[in-house]
Amino acid sequence: MKLKDLLIKMTNVASAEELINFSASMTSIYQFNSLDVKNYPACVISPTGNLEVVEGFETFNITVFVFDRLLDDSSNDIDIQSFAYEQIKALLKRFRTIENIVDIDSNYSIVPFTETERMSDKIMGAYATVKMTATGIDEC
Repeated sequence: MKLKDLLIKMTNVASAEELINFSASMTSIYQFNSLDVKNYPACVISPTGNLEVVEGFETFNITVFVFDRLLDDSSNDIDIQSFAYEQIKALLKRFRTIENIVDIDSNYSIVPFTETERMSDKIMGAYATVKMTATGIDEC
């Protein structure tokens, strides 16, 4: 299995969530901005950092972003933050069930963010960078 295949499996898990309307991997939230039609709330999963291989186990980091469109008056900001936190926790729990994933570090921080300048929509959400260990990844 390639790391790309594992990321696609994670994207499929995120897509299966009833509350997530768009998910993608191997991209950034800024590439989401280039889409003609943006379906919110969205999830983007990106590999970050190095892939470390030790005795048949591959350890790598992923960053999971969950975000939604912020209303002009920002009246939905707390709702978006709460939603993003809960969805990230739920997704990481579901990622544990993916074949080849043997561990997800349970020590991580969920970081809120707001992006109002580099996107066509004002968005708000959260992200978490998490260390994962898998087996059977043969190349990046």
